[in-house]
Amino acid sequence: MLGRVMAKPTEEFWNNAVHMMNYMYQNRHRGIMFSSVGNNTPVAYVDASNKPDPTDSKCQYGYAIMLAGGPIVTHSKKLSHVGLSAAHNEYMALQWCNRHVVWLRHLLVEMGYPDMVSDPTVVRGDNTAANQLCYEDIVTSGNQFIITPYHYNKEVVTLRLVEVKYVKSEDNLADLTTKAVDRTTSGRLTDRLAGYEPLTQEEAQG
Repeated sequence: MLGRVMAKPTEEFWNNAVHMMNYMYQNRHRGIMFSSVGNNTPVAYVDASNKPDPTDSKCQYGYAIMLAGGPIVTHSKKLSHVGLSAAHNEYMALQWCNRHVVWLRHLLVEMGYPDMVSDPTVVRGDNTAANQLCYEDIVTSGNQFIITPYHYNKEVVTLRLVEVKYVKSEDNLADLTTKAVDRTTSGRLTDRLAGYEPLTQEEAQG
C-alpha cells in the first residue's frame, strides 16, 4: 500500500511508513513457526476487501495456506478486475486461492505425500454468497456479470479438490492481507498466522 504512493507521498503516508518500520524493528526476533501438533493437511483462508482503489476501482485480496500450524503460502494483491459487490470480489479472490491450492495438492503428491490431499482441501472464506456460488449454477442479476474463468471455483469443487467452508470474519487469517485491522485483532491473527498459536487439525477440518 505504501509503495503505491512512493512517487509523491504525503506526511500522513510518511508517518505510516515510520510506524511500519518501528513495528518491524520491535518484532525483528519473531519469525514463522511450524509445529508437529499443527494441522497435517493443508487448509486455506481467503478474503477480499470491498474498498476499491480510487485510481482504478479494483480491490485488494489475499489468502494464506496453512500446514503444520504455520503458513506455507501467503499472497496479497489487487484483483485483476473490478468487482460489482462484496460477493463478486470474494468470489474472484476464491478463484486465485483455489488455483494455488490445486497447485499445492499436485506438488504434495509429486513429493510423495498423497495422504495429505486424499480428501478435498478446505478453503475458508467469510462471504456466504461467494461460498455458495461455488456450489450452485443459478444465474442471478447479481452474478451474471462474473467473467467466465472465475467459475473455475465450481470445477474444483465438483472435482472434489476443494471444499469451500464459511469462517467468521474475526477468525479469518486472510483479513490481515486485505485491510488494516485494530491492534487487538492484529495481534491475535498475527500470532495464529505466524504459527505461535498453531492451527490444529481439528480446527482445520472442523
